[in-house]
Amino acid sequence: MLKKSGRIAISDVVEVRPLPASIREDNQLYCVCIAGVVMVDHLPSTLNPRKVFNTASKAMEQSSNKVAAVYDLAAKEYAEKFCGEHASKPQDREILHRFAQEVAGKEPIWDFGCGPGQTTQYLKNIGIEISGLDLSEKLIAQAKMNHPGLTFRKGNILDLEFEAESIEAIVAFYAIVHFSKKQIAKAFSEIFRVLQPKGLFLFTYHIGDGAIHLDEFLGKAVEIDFMFFKTDFIFDCLKDTGFESIEIIERDPYPDVEYQSRRAYVFAKKGFHL
Repeated sequence: MLKKSGRIAISDVVEVRPLPASIREDNQLYCVCIAGVVMVDHLPSTLNPRKVFNTASKAMEQSSNKVAAVYDLAAKEYAEKFCGEHASKPQDREILHRFAQEVAGKEPIWDFGCGPGQTTQYLKNIGIEISGLDLSEKLIAQAKMNHPGLTFRKGNILDLEFEAESIEAIVAFYAIVHFSKKQIAKAFSEIFRVLQPKGLFLFTYHIGDGAIHLDEFLGKAVEIDFMFFKTDFIFDCLKDTGFESIEIIERDPYPDVEYQSRRAYVFAKKGFHL
């Protein structure tokens, strides 16, 4: 049964599509799916359905150069928006403190997909010696400027320039959000390769299926897809790669703080086989 809604929070929109002509009241009526609830409403004037839409069957693999170019373009705005994001996300802090306890005294530790360095700095502040790696040169420049006491470098998770078994632990908050399923498998393989035996891998992702396409991001004109993944897929991909002790912790989004998708934190260890 369709529910009538008077208002729509743009940040909650997961899918926008025109209703069938047979039930459409006028040319402006759209069907909006929010957290699994179908609502019928007039399309808000601020939302262009070409800018935010579900692409579950259309998401395509994105090149590293394309993703880097988007973040290079919006690096300053991204750094400003996300510089203190963990302050308003208590479970982020809880998970990062657990990670810090498990890797205390170990080196080297890396933050992959570090962006402007907010997670890198948070872990440094609670006693972890850590460095950051990101695909975007401009984000790395922001990280170096905002966190001068830390080491940051450019790098690609899909083709890591590290020796095998050279890293004790890796954290990667939302570093996989632009990867296709094929690229996820490649990223996990590369991370497995560079981790030491029993090395710890912590990462996060958006739970769901398909992707959301944006042609505007932080006020910049772009073309970029954000991917969602089902927990069973992530678990199976990690296991197939050779990871063990896989633990996936899910949570609901924080209202008025972040995009309203369910989130997952994943702890996994590199298996050790003789």
